[in-house]
Amino acid sequence: MEEKKKIQSFTDLNVWQEAHKLVLSVYKITRKFAQSEVFGLTSQMRRAAVSITSNIAEGFSRHFSKEKIQFYSIAHGSLTELQNQLLIARDVGYLDNEHFHQLSDQSVIVHKLLNAFIKKTREFSFSKFQIQNSKFQSGQGLLEVVLAIAVFGAIAGVLITMAVGGFRGLEQGGEQTEAEAFAQEGIEAVQAVRNKAWNENIATNNQTARVQMTGCPGSCQWQLYDYGVAPETCPGAPTCLGTNNKFRRTITFNNVCRDATDVLAACPASYTDPHTKEVVSAVSWLTRGGINNTVEKRAYISNWDSKDRVEDTTADFGDGTFPAGETAPSTLGDGTSVTLQPL
Repeated sequence: MEEKKKIQSFTDLNVWQEAHKLVLSVYKITRKFAQSEVFGLTSQMRRAAVSITSNIAEGFSRHFSKEKIQFYSIAHGSLTELQNQLLIARDVGYLDNEHFHQLSDQSVIVHKLLNAFIKKTREFSFSKFQIQNSKFQSGQGLLEVVLAIAVFGAIAGVLITMAVGGFRGLEQGGEQTEAEAFAQEGIEAVQAVRNKAWNENIATNNQTARVQMTGCPGSCQWQLYDYGVAPETCPGAPTCLGTNNKFRRTITFNNVCRDATDVLAACPASYTDPHTKEVVSAVSWLTRGGINNTVEKRAYISNWDSKDRVEDTTADFGDGTFPAGETAPSTLGDGTSVTLQPL
């Protein structure tokens, strides 16, 4: 009969071995994600995967059962976080069905092993309490039973705290995902406004604006509005976003500078590029604990491909406003081009 291998290191644990396979697969597959996700979904999935094996190893090194359970439960939470991120990666098109099922199936294996491992650790802890109780029944001391009850109560308290903390962790993870989606939407909205008309972008350095969909139903389109001196406080304002209207999104335009060779440089440099702006889409919200969180997405927008504004249709000029002192459009006789005339 084959003897069971003695567990001497966390690497001997079957649950750690399967979780390690999951980590390696996540790293391999996320190399193919878009470069723009290096600090986004790619980084989050890798951190969650590594957290699973790291907390299993940390829990294995602890001497007390309640500490072991605590770290194994954190690993369980990281696994659930990764499973959520797999769904997001699939739905946004970063994971095809084959790679999604490969990672999802492996995560289910780890999930089952980790649940069983946590259950076994709890049973071992409770069995020590039963031993102490049997000693009392044989007349070996009331003090031991009191201590055992105290330990059991402490473990129960830890489990309740972990359950509440796990719920809050899941809630905060959902809020983080929702906020990142709104921040990315802000970048895409500004790009949509840029594509429609460069002069509709609020392009004052460090000016804060909000972006809102207008013209719906019918011809929906994104529009930028100046926040002014009194931006709204969320939740409560009609422009607040998301679950319970708790998210506030701001769009900030920053000047872009270049050096003598026209390469981007920190401002001030050789000159400020009037045809390029840095856009910062920031989403902030208050957590259940009253902590203010913020996520940011950054991008550069430019006035198409030329430093000279080239517009050759009436629609190009007709979609913006022209302050006093600028020129207004008029069509040529053949209706195919536009000339500028002084106001």
